[in-house]
Amino acid sequence: MMDAVLDLGAFVLSLFFLSYSAYSDLKTREVSDRVWVTYLPLAISILFIRLVLAPDLLIMSIASVFVALCLSFLVFYMGLFGGADAKALICLSIALPSYPSFCKPLLTVLNPLFPLAILYNSYLFSLSTVAYVVVRNLTWKYKTRRGLFENYEAAPLLTKIATFLTGYKTRFKVLKDRVYLYPMEEILRNNGGFSRRLKLFTPADIERNDLVRDLEGCLMNDEEVWVTPGIPLLVFVLIGLVSTTLIGDVLIWIVIQGVSTVIR
Repeated sequence: MMDAVLDLGAFVLSLFFLSYSAYSDLKTREVSDRVWVTYLPLAISILFIRLVLAPDLLIMSIASVFVALCLSFLVFYMGLFGGADAKALICLSIALPSYPSFCKPLLTVLNPLFPLAILYNSYLFSLSTVAYVVVRNLTWKYKTRRGLFENYEAAPLLTKIATFLTGYKTRFKVLKDRVYLYPMEEILRNNGGFSRRLKLFTPADIERNDLVRDLEGCLMNDEEVWVTPGIPLLVFVLIGLVSTTLIGDVLIWIVIQGVSTVIR
């Protein structure tokens, strides 16, 4: 009974802090460190009480926190995670190291490391942004009757495919005004002139304004530029928390269903 109460308390606590951080991430692409400074000690307190009441959960809790820490630092230094995303996963792993016992997920396939399941399910749900980008690109092409990669015909095919799936074209003025957009182009300067090149990867620790400023001297406001919408990952982490709690391990279930279909 006490386990369920602690799990429910940890879930509500995590839901509150992740909801606020997701809102902040969506609006400004920034989350105040005060969120994690408050969330972390409360999560540690719940974990401490949990281990006092059920010492047999120590190994699972250590494994969960250790995996979350390693993944957070690894993905952060790869540039695929922002600092807030890493802090959220660490706090979440401490508050909820294993599946909450107060509800029974719809799917029976469960990864015992609850935070890990939330992480990859969050990335799974974030792929919905690809559908939005593709529809936007097809709409632009239909309206303009122009090639999407005019002046970039020499770019590698894989670069074009990746750009098509992750970015779209908009006016440079729009890029400057909307903080959630990141340029997918860079300027190459040589002999007093310059050329433009598609750029797929930008580390998360590089300031967006610096990227925009680098383009500003070379592009007019009405010129079109490839941009990518910065994914507010904490929004998808929030969705991942709720869906993984109530539904279960969606990604693993999809994989198992796919493998079962192939081998039948």
